[in-house]
Amino acid sequence: MFEKLAQYRALINSVPEIMFRIDANGTIRFINAAVEILGFSAPDLEGKGLSCLFQSGDLDRVNALIRQVQKNNTKRKKGSSFFSFSTSAIEVRLLTSHNGLLAVPIAEDELFIGELNLLTVEENTNTDPDLAGGVIGIIRDITRRKKAEELLRKLLWAVDQTPLSIIITDDEGVVEYINPQFIQTTGFSPQEVIGNKVGILKSRYHPEEFYKQLNDSLQLDGEWRGELVNQKKNGSYYWNALTISAVRNPGGNITNYISIQEDITEKKKAQKQLKTLREKEVLLREIHHRVKNNLQIIMSLVNLQTQSIENTHFLDVFKKFENRILSLALIHEKLYRSPDIARIEFGDYIRSLVSHIMQKHCNDPETTKINIACDQIFLDIDTAIPMGLIVNEMVTNSLIHAFGRKGEGQISIKMKDREGHYFLEIADNGCGMPENITIESGGALGMQLIRVLVNQLHGVVTLGRDRGTQFRLSIPH
Repeated sequence: MFEKLAQYRALINSVPEIMFRIDANGTIRFINAAVEILGFSAPDLEGKGLSCLFQSGDLDRVNALIRQVQKNNTKRKKGSSFFSFSTSAIEVRLLTSHNGLLAVPIAEDELFIGELNLLTVEENTNTDPDLAGGVIGIIRDITRRKKAEELLRKLLWAVDQTPLSIIITDDEGVVEYINPQFIQTTGFSPQEVIGNKVGILKSRYHPEEFYKQLNDSLQLDGEWRGELVNQKKNGSYYWNALTISAVRNPGGNITNYISIQEDITEKKKAQKQLKTLREKEVLLREIHHRVKNNLQIIMSLVNLQTQSIENTHFLDVFKKFENRILSLALIHEKLYRSPDIARIEFGDYIRSLVSHIMQKHCNDPETTKINIACDQIFLDIDTAIPMGLIVNEMVTNSLIHAFGRKGEGQISIKMKDREGHYFLEIADNGCGMPENITIESGGALGMQLIRVLVNQLHGVVTLGRDRGTQFRLSIPH
């Protein structure tokens, strides 16, 4: 059948698989040109052992397979067949080189995987003596196939671990595959879904026209995106953000549909709650706006009344009353305009409040200097209202009583947020508070109001008389 192996070199060199022959000592006697894919030429390997071809981790397995086929060959009946094949192929990792002609570029450390099959030649033949008793190896390059299999495994792992539900159906809508997330979301087992149409998830939430339009889009465009309500195994409904895409074969015919679903039930609930909150915010803003308007009406009425009062004492009382209303109205104005309807920036509030107080009680603003230094502090309405009234009483007191008729002086307002407390200091360089007036025993309405408001905030207030008057408050958060 064969005469001499050398006569067939041209034929064997044209074979894409790597073919080699070793003698009984394991020396490579011949290897074809296909070995160039590894970066070797045939002369590089002929006359050498298998250790120059196979990676060390696989060499023992190759030698074991060689012994197996040789053992099978000795048990074979004489004349039964010219070749004896190995019982099964094994995967092997081959060495590569940059020293020879490369059929394809291969990095030095890149893994090259082959599928090895062995066959032995009958010893008693009339062929080439070198051929008789030898072992012939055939290596098929499966590197791309292994990489494709590895990529497929990674894709399957990704699909199995994705938090999205994935369904694959045939072109008739019969389910062929579901991933674990689908099972977790719906409660259906694979046995209950695979082989059935996706209609098993269909709820009665949408009219039939909705599903007709969905199917029409798939037929026309090969894709549908949208939101729909599906039904779980336990009968409960859930919202899905759904994308269905057609899978086409090379001929352009639809073979499958792939559906990617995201359970957005909680997102829908959150959107509904957010809408409700926004509606409430609009309502609260309107309430603050109306309260502010009503307080301004009251201020206007008080202001009209003061125009008929000639007694300076009563006039002063009405002006103070008007300021207190103003401090409340200004809180609601700030809340109405604040980006955060629940809080106001108190430093900005103090500046606005002091500006209004100066217009009411200071005939010449140039004679009285107001210095305001506040950290950026946000207060809710429950804290801002009493704090605003406190600032109003203290600043009004300084403007009316501290500087006498001349009205020249300085007022300093500082507010800090430190160690869980708000620290507020309002000081003037005026004539000072009379010794008989204290926070605890002060009989004036302003001092009583300060004491009540500080207690309401669970704070502490002290009164200083060092070159003027200093009020210092500590209010816990």
